[in-house]
Amino acid sequence: MALGLGVGLDSPEIIPLRVHVVRRAPGGSGPVVVATRAPRKREILCRRPWEGVLASAADRLETADAAQYLFRPNSYSRGTNTVTNFLARTQPSPNVPRLVMGRLRATWLAELFEERLPITVIVAAAGVDTLHGLSRILPFLSAVPAEEAARLLRGSQ
Repeated sequence: MALGLGVGLDSPEIIPLRVHVVRRAPGGSGPVVVATRAPRKREILCRRPWEGVLASAADRLETADAAQYLFRPNSYSRGTNTVTNFLARTQPSPNVPRLVMGRLRATWLAELFEERLPITVIVAAAGVDTLHGLSRILPFLSAVPAEEAARLLRGSQ
């Protein structure tokens, strides 16, 4: 969940991740950064609420082997459905939607938009080249009240 809600990764980005791609500032505090590989190679700061979870998981695994897989470290089968199959075996509580990496990533994106981050920051963090891939998030965003929209459109003063 920390890789989806905290970093906005999808399944193909999670499957090859190794422990050593999760970095934290010396001293164990501060931001947690995850480096992804191609085709959407980038470094992403983990969202604050998920930093501890992600750092803790990486720290536990790093003591054994920094080249170990971050997700399912004891499984060496790395098919395209590794994450999907794992999540399909979870037992959700009644009336709770199943965990899906795409939905976790969409929630991460929606939160970034709702916090009014600059679109260039969101595009870079998401690892996309166009806004087309982000347009599917629009129906899930809160409407901006007319007064706030007018203030924002007018500019600062």
